[in-house]
Amino acid sequence: MLPEALWFDREGRPIDVAEMVRLSQDPGYRVVARDWVGGVEVATVWLGFDHSFRSAEPVIFETVVFGGRMDQYSRRYTTEEQAVAGHARVLASVQRLSR
Repeated sequence: MLPEALWFDREGRPIDVAEMVRLSQDPGYRVVARDWVGGVEVATVWLGFDHSFRSAEPVIFETVVFGGRMDQYSRRYTTEEQAVAGHARVLASVQRLSR
C-alpha cells in the first residue's frame, strides 16, 4: 500500500506542508552532517519531501558531494541512521580519492 503522506519529519513521521516548511527553515534540523575534505564538501541533509516516488518506505535524506572527483555523487536514505552511516561511507571514499 502506498503511503498517504508526502512530507515526513526526521523520525519518518508524516507531517503537513506547513510543518515541513517550518522545519526546513532550521539549518540545525535540516543538516544531518557536513564535512570538508580540502575543497570538497560532503553534505547529508533531511529532505522532508518523500523522494521515493511513492514506494512503501519514504526516502527523506540525501548525501551529496560537491567538488572533486566525486562531484555530484549522491545517495538517498529512508532513515536518519542510514543517512549517518551513508555519510560516513561517502566521506571515507572522498578522503581516499583525495590522497
